[in-house]
Amino acid sequence: MKLIVQFIALAVLLFSGACQRKSQPIASSASSARQMADASRLQASWKLETFRGRPVKEKQFGPRWPTLTFSVADSSVAGTGGCNRMRGKITIDAGRKIAFGPAAMTKMACTGQSEMTEDDFLKALRGIDSYSFPDDRLALSRGGKTEMTFTREK
Repeated sequence: MKLIVQFIALAVLLFSGACQRKSQPIASSASSARQMADASRLQASWKLETFRGRPVKEKQFGPRWPTLTFSVADSSVAGTGGCNRMRGKITIDAGRKIAFGPAAMTKMACTGQSEMTEDDFLKALRGIDSYSFPDDRLALSRGGKTEMTFTREK
């Protein structure tokens, strides 16, 4: 029952946030070629490396390592929060702005989570508003503060 309530709360949170954002498409900006090149760097699978400034440990969020796979062409993201798989839409705007829209998720029961939970990861992801690439890593930030970093999967 707790898992169902968490899933419903997450869906409401994701849906309500997506309805409030206004975006300026990359194609309408003066430097769209550079911005498209930046956005195309997202096109990969990324493995979570740090979360809120702390290195991520194996099985910290569940049996799988949290990952994100971006498809810039169809404005989507897929991945895992550590246990459940997810798929949703993203909006990429001028100036390395990004917004994560509603996501569909599996509903597996996960045990053995420690310090952080998959829910912590997903809530943080929902608040992300920008991205950057320091040292060939992907940094996702909220309000100018890096929330999580990823390394490109090989």
